[in-house]
Amino acid sequence: MWFYSFLVFMTTLACYIFIYHEVNTILNFHTWTSGLSPHATQMPSVTIIDGSRIRVLFLLSVGLFAIFLMSIVWLRATMRQINRPIQAIQHAIDRLAQGKLNETVMIERGDEFGQIGSGLNELAANLQELLLYVWKQTGQSMTLLDQMKHKLDLPDQNGSSPAEQREKMEQLVKSIESLREMAKAYVFYDVCLDGDKAIAIEQPGSKSTISSPPV
Repeated sequence: MWFYSFLVFMTTLACYIFIYHEVNTILNFHTWTSGLSPHATQMPSVTIIDGSRIRVLFLLSVGLFAIFLMSIVWLRATMRQINRPIQAIQHAIDRLAQGKLNETVMIERGDEFGQIGSGLNELAANLQELLLYVWKQTGQSMTLLDQMKHKLDLPDQNGSSPAEQREKMEQLVKSIESLREMAKAYVFYDVCLDGDKAIAIEQPGSKSTISSPPV
Protein backbone atom coordinates (compact mmCIF):
# COMPACT_ATOMS: atom_id res chain seq x y z
CA MET A 1 0.00 0.00 0.00
CA TRP A 2 2.73 2.47 0.98
CA PHE A 3 4.73 1.57 -2.12
CA TYR A 4 1.81 2.49 -4.39
CA SER A 5 1.25 5.69 -2.43
CA PHE A 6 4.90 6.62 -2.85
CA LEU A 7 4.68 5.82 -6.57
CA VAL A 8 1.63 8.06 -6.97
CA PHE A 9 3.33 10.84 -5.03
CA MET A 10 6.49 10.71 -7.17
CA THR A 11 4.45 10.65 -10.39
CA THR A 12 2.39 13.63 -9.23
CA LEU A 13 5.52 15.54 -8.23
CA ALA A 14 7.17 14.84 -11.58
CA CYS A 15 4.09 16.09 -13.45
CA TYR A 16 3.99 19.17 -11.24
CA ILE A 17 7.65 20.04 -11.89
CA PHE A 18 7.31 19.46 -15.63
CA ILE A 19 4.16 21.56 -16.03
CA TYR A 20 5.46 24.39 -13.85
CA HIS A 21 8.75 24.43 -15.76
CA GLU A 22 6.95 24.68 -19.09
CA VAL A 23 4.63 27.45 -17.87
CA ASN A 24 7.52 29.34 -16.32
CA THR A 25 9.51 29.10 -19.55
CA ILE A 26 6.61 30.51 -21.57
CA LEU A 27 6.12 33.38 -19.13
CA ASN A 28 9.82 34.22 -19.15
CA PHE A 29 9.81 34.22 -22.93
CA HIS A 30 6.80 36.54 -22.91
CA THR A 31 8.62 38.85 -20.51
CA TRP A 32 11.67 38.93 -22.75
CA THR A 33 9.65 39.67 -25.90
CA SER A 34 7.69 42.38 -24.07
CA GLY A 35 10.94 44.06 -23.08
CA LEU A 36 12.03 44.20 -26.70
CA SER A 37 8.90 46.05 -27.79
CA PRO A 38 9.51 49.83 -27.98
CA HIS A 39 5.87 50.62 -27.28
CA ALA A 40 5.49 48.39 -24.20
CA THR A 41 5.93 49.51 -20.64
CA GLN A 42 8.11 46.94 -18.91
CA MET A 43 7.09 47.27 -15.22
CA PRO A 44 3.34 46.63 -15.59
CA SER A 45 4.09 43.66 -17.85
CA VAL A 46 6.47 42.16 -15.32
CA THR A 47 3.92 42.66 -12.52
CA ILE A 48 1.16 40.99 -14.51
CA ILE A 49 3.40 38.07 -15.44
CA ASP A 50 4.54 37.60 -11.84
CA GLY A 51 0.90 37.54 -10.72
CA SER A 52 0.06 35.04 -13.44
CA ARG A 53 2.96 32.86 -12.34
CA ILE A 54 1.71 32.84 -8.76
CA ARG A 55 -1.83 31.98 -9.85
CA VAL A 56 -0.56 29.18 -12.08
CA LEU A 57 1.57 27.86 -9.24
CA PHE A 58 -1.42 27.91 -6.86
CA LEU A 59 -3.79 26.23 -9.30
CA LEU A 60 -1.23 23.56 -10.14
CA SER A 61 -0.62 22.88 -6.46
CA VAL A 62 -4.33 22.58 -5.67
CA GLY A 63 -5.06 20.44 -8.73
CA LEU A 64 -2.17 18.05 -8.24
CA PHE A 65 -2.87 17.75 -4.52
CA ALA A 66 -6.48 16.84 -5.33
CA ILE A 67 -5.29 14.26 -7.85
CA PHE A 68 -2.94 12.82 -5.25
CA LEU A 69 -5.73 12.51 -2.68
CA MET A 70 -8.08 10.90 -5.20
CA SER A 71 -5.34 8.44 -6.15
CA ILE A 72 -4.84 7.49 -2.50
CA VAL A 73 -8.58 6.93 -2.05
CA TRP A 74 -8.74 4.85 -5.23
CA LEU A 75 -5.76 2.75 -4.14
CA ARG A 76 -7.27 2.08 -0.73
CA ALA A 77 -10.59 1.05 -2.29
CA THR A 78 -8.79 -1.20 -4.78
CA MET A 79 -6.69 -2.84 -2.09
CA ARG A 80 -9.81 -3.43 -0.01
CA GLN A 81 -11.57 -5.11 -2.93
CA ILE A 82 -8.52 -7.36 -3.38
CA ASN A 83 -7.93 -8.13 0.29
CA ARG A 84 -11.52 -9.15 1.08
CA PRO A 85 -11.68 -12.18 -1.28
CA ILE A 86 -8.10 -13.15 -0.39
CA GLN A 87 -9.00 -13.22 3.30
CA ALA A 88 -12.16 -15.23 2.57
CA ILE A 89 -10.17 -17.75 0.52
CA GLN A 90 -7.49 -18.00 3.20
CA HIS A 91 -10.16 -18.59 5.84
CA ALA A 92 -11.76 -21.33 3.73
CA ILE A 93 -8.39 -23.05 3.24
CA ASP A 94 -7.71 -22.92 6.98
CA ARG A 95 -11.13 -24.42 7.68
CA LEU A 96 -10.51 -27.21 5.16
CA ALA A 97 -7.17 -27.96 6.81
CA GLN A 98 -9.01 -28.26 10.15
CA GLY A 99 -11.54 -30.70 8.67
CA LYS A 100 -14.37 -28.16 8.59
CA LEU A 101 -16.33 -28.90 5.44
CA ASN A 102 -19.46 -27.10 6.60
CA GLU A 103 -18.42 -23.64 5.35
CA THR A 104 -18.67 -22.44 1.78
CA VAL A 105 -17.26 -19.28 0.27
CA MET A 106 -19.57 -17.46 -2.15
CA ILE A 107 -17.37 -14.91 -3.93
CA GLU A 108 -19.91 -13.29 -6.22
CA ARG A 109 -17.40 -12.06 -8.75
CA GLY A 110 -16.62 -13.14 -12.27
CA ASP A 111 -12.85 -12.81 -11.96
CA GLU A 112 -10.15 -15.23 -10.81
CA PHE A 113 -11.17 -14.84 -7.16
CA GLY A 114 -14.65 -16.10 -7.95
CA GLN A 115 -13.21 -19.09 -9.80
CA ILE A 116 -10.92 -19.92 -6.87
CA GLY A 117 -13.87 -19.71 -4.47
CA SER A 118 -15.96 -22.03 -6.65
CA GLY A 119 -13.03 -24.43 -6.88
CA LEU A 120 -12.68 -24.54 -3.09
CA ASN A 121 -16.40 -25.22 -2.68
CA GLU A 122 -16.21 -28.02 -5.23
CA LEU A 123 -13.14 -29.45 -3.50
CA ALA A 124 -14.95 -29.48 -0.14
CA ALA A 125 -18.00 -31.16 -1.71
CA ASN A 126 -15.88 -33.85 -3.39
CA LEU A 127 -13.94 -34.47 -0.17
CA GLN A 128 -17.19 -34.83 1.77
CA GLU A 129 -18.54 -37.28 -0.79
CA LEU A 130 -15.33 -39.34 -0.61
CA LEU A 131 -15.31 -39.43 3.19
CA LEU A 132 -18.98 -40.42 3.36
CA TYR A 133 -18.29 -43.20 0.86
CA VAL A 134 -15.39 -44.45 3.01
CA TRP A 135 -17.57 -44.29 6.10
CA LYS A 136 -20.35 -46.25 4.38
CA GLN A 137 -18.04 -48.92 2.98
CA THR A 138 -16.21 -49.41 6.27
CA GLY A 139 -19.57 -49.82 7.99
CA GLN A 140 -20.47 -52.61 5.58
CA SER A 141 -17.06 -54.18 6.15
CA MET A 142 -17.61 -54.13 9.91
CA THR A 143 -20.92 -55.93 9.40
CA LEU A 144 -19.25 -58.62 7.30
CA LEU A 145 -16.52 -59.07 9.88
CA ASP A 146 -19.13 -59.54 12.60
CA GLN A 147 -20.77 -62.25 10.51
CA MET A 148 -17.43 -64.00 10.05
CA LYS A 149 -16.56 -64.20 13.74
CA HIS A 150 -18.28 -67.56 14.19
CA LYS A 151 -15.87 -69.11 11.67
CA LEU A 152 -12.78 -68.26 13.69
CA ASP A 153 -12.85 -71.56 15.56
CA LEU A 154 -12.18 -73.47 12.33
CA PRO A 155 -8.68 -73.57 10.77
CA ASP A 156 -8.50 -72.14 7.26
CA GLN A 157 -7.09 -73.84 4.17
CA ASN A 158 -3.61 -72.38 4.79
CA GLY A 159 -3.38 -74.07 8.15
CA SER A 160 -3.69 -70.92 10.26
CA SER A 161 -4.85 -71.48 13.80
CA PRO A 162 -7.98 -69.79 15.16
CA ALA A 163 -5.77 -67.56 17.33
CA GLU A 164 -3.85 -66.31 14.27
CA GLN A 165 -7.10 -65.70 12.41
CA ARG A 166 -8.50 -63.82 15.40
CA GLU A 167 -5.37 -61.64 15.58
CA LYS A 168 -5.53 -60.82 11.89
CA MET A 169 -9.20 -59.96 12.17
CA GLU A 170 -8.57 -57.72 15.16
CA GLN A 171 -5.92 -55.85 13.20
CA LEU A 172 -8.32 -55.50 10.30
CA VAL A 173 -11.06 -54.27 12.61
CA LYS A 174 -8.72 -51.67 14.13
CA SER A 175 -7.76 -50.42 10.67
CA ILE A 176 -11.40 -50.10 9.65
CA GLU A 177 -12.30 -48.38 12.90
CA SER A 178 -9.44 -45.90 12.35
CA LEU A 179 -10.86 -45.06 8.93
CA ARG A 180 -14.31 -44.56 10.40
CA GLU A 181 -12.99 -42.33 13.17
CA MET A 182 -11.08 -40.31 10.59
CA ALA A 183 -14.28 -39.78 8.60
CA LYS A 184 -16.25 -38.88 11.74
CA ALA A 185 -13.63 -36.29 12.71
CA TYR A 186 -14.70 -34.08 9.80
CA VAL A 187 -17.54 -31.58 10.06
CA PHE A 188 -19.77 -32.09 7.02
CA TYR A 189 -21.92 -29.56 5.21
CA ASP A 190 -25.35 -31.20 5.25
CA VAL A 191 -25.02 -34.41 7.31
CA CYS A 192 -23.91 -35.39 10.80
CA LEU A 193 -22.43 -38.79 11.64
CA ASP A 194 -24.00 -40.11 14.83
CA GLY A 195 -22.88 -43.61 15.73
CA ASP A 196 -23.60 -45.75 12.68
CA LYS A 197 -26.11 -43.31 11.21
CA ALA A 198 -25.78 -40.32 8.90
CA ILE A 199 -28.33 -37.70 9.96
CA ALA A 200 -29.32 -34.88 7.63
CA ILE A 201 -28.92 -31.34 8.96
CA GLU A 202 -31.95 -29.06 8.65
CA GLN A 203 -29.85 -25.90 8.18
CA PRO A 204 -26.73 -27.10 6.38
CA GLY A 205 -23.42 -25.33 6.59
CA SER A 206 -22.59 -21.69 6.90
CA LYS A 207 -21.76 -19.30 4.10
CA SER A 208 -19.32 -16.43 3.85
CA THR A 209 -20.37 -14.19 0.98
CA ILE A 210 -18.07 -11.73 -0.80
CA SER A 211 -20.02 -9.57 -3.22
CA SER A 212 -18.66 -8.06 -6.39
CA PRO A 213 -17.62 -4.40 -6.22
CA PRO A 214 -20.23 -1.89 -7.36
CA VAL A 215 -19.82 -0.55 -10.87
